[in-house]
Amino acid sequence: MRSKIVKIEWSYPRTYDNIFYSPQINDIGIYCLSRKYGENETLLYIGKTNHSFYSRLNSHKEWFEQYKGKRLVRLGTITWPKKVDDRLISFIESALILATEPFENTHSRNSYSYYDDYEYQIINSGYRGILPKTISTKD
Repeated sequence: MRSKIVKIEWSYPRTYDNIFYSPQINDIGIYCLSRKYGENETLLYIGKTNHSFYSRLNSHKEWFEQYKGKRLVRLGTITWPKKVDDRLISFIESALILATEPFENTHSRNSYSYYDDYEYQIINSGYRGILPKTISTKD
């Protein structure tokens, strides 16, 4: 099987209340919600948007505010490949969920469907926090 690379550049983590002022808030891509309680950070949710981060993040407000500690949001911009469609964004979201098992995600925790006949290597860079540097769909 041939291999393809996907690169995601993660933003500096912002608190949930401050994320709406991010210059990337109207972009599309992948996002992750986590909470920092004491010295421990816990990944709670990975999501995707093909409209804007703003619309999707607003929909998580009710449950996310119930968590104690510092509620953090990271926005992930897919920098490679340059052309991205909804199927690829959904595939990347599923691969990240399967690899990291965030507490609040209920789908994609056991398996996901391949995007095409390639193995993918997802490279997380920037302020990725507790996300692994590399995720391979081969694993």
